[in-house]
Amino acid sequence: MEWWQVLLIFLAALAVGELLGTGLYFRLKLLAKRREMAPMIKKQQFTESVIKEPAIEEPVIEEPVIEEPVIEEPVIEEPVIEEPVIEEPVIEEPVIEEPVIEEPATEKAAKATPAEFFEEIENNLEIAARPWADELLPFQTRIWEVVRDDIGQKMASSYDDLQQIYADIRLANNIVRLATNFNRRTKGLDESYRTLCTSIANTITSIKPQIERSK
Repeated sequence: MEWWQVLLIFLAALAVGELLGTGLYFRLKLLAKRREMAPMIKKQQFTESVIKEPAIEEPVIEEPVIEEPVIEEPVIEEPVIEEPVIEEPVIEEPVIEEPVIEEPATEKAAKATPAEFFEEIENNLEIAARPWADELLPFQTRIWEVVRDDIGQKMASSYDDLQQIYADIRLANNIVRLATNFNRRTKGLDESYRTLCTSIANTITSIKPQIERSK
């Protein structure tokens, strides 16, 4: 190796060493400076952390949600008016049974004369035509029960009227029995009795002349 080559290598080594030394010097100097500045930086950071004002968060004011009340309209039910059912009273008319009155056939009755029959008719006319005095009187029928067959032959033209007269008389006598014997007298029975009396009186009056002629 030539001497000049050795010199070049030596110079190159010196140059590299110098560069490395300079870089190392600056690095060590910077490191020392950082060590000196480290307490000051920590103090400054501590002071800033103490002095730093805390962040004041503004409170979020939530506006209250006001719910409008739901007003329910009351449901008004119309009352159902039920019409009362008026039952008409059932008026039962009294059933008047015609009693079978068996009168003893006496000798006098068996021999009744037309004059006696006329007297019985007169008595019944007097009872039927009398003014109403709130009194129920029975009618007479004894002579009619004996002589009605004979009267049928002698007074054929008036026989139907006589049968109607004594049919009304039987009804009137039944009313008298109900009112007196059974204590069933009512205003309706009184009206029926008076109606029968009117019918009996009118019919007797209409056939009385024929009865007189048959005596």
